[in-house]
Amino acid sequence: MAALPPLSPEAQEAANLAKAKTAYGDRVGAYKLCLAQNKVADQFRVAGTPAPAACVAPLPFVPPGSGCSRSCSSSCGPCSYNGTCGCQVD
Repeated sequence: MAALPPLSPEAQEAANLAKAKTAYGDRVGAYKLCLAQNKVADQFRVAGTPAPAACVAPLPFVPPGSGCSRSCSSSCGPCSYNGTCGCQVD
């Protein structure tokens, strides 16, 4: 069977972006599912039993190759598209 030619750099970048967006959408979906499950669990919870575990919200989407180190503190806000934290001024 013949092999396909390698993707151009632009096509590879587009494929990587689509893959990252899909993965981010999966994380957002899992977070929303967790919220819904906790809401239902709270309705049926018996007094004296522990509350369901807290859901962890996903970080804002950052495209691959943006240079963001994700080491921004929560007080600064999310990383921006140029790879800096929200509170840094360049």
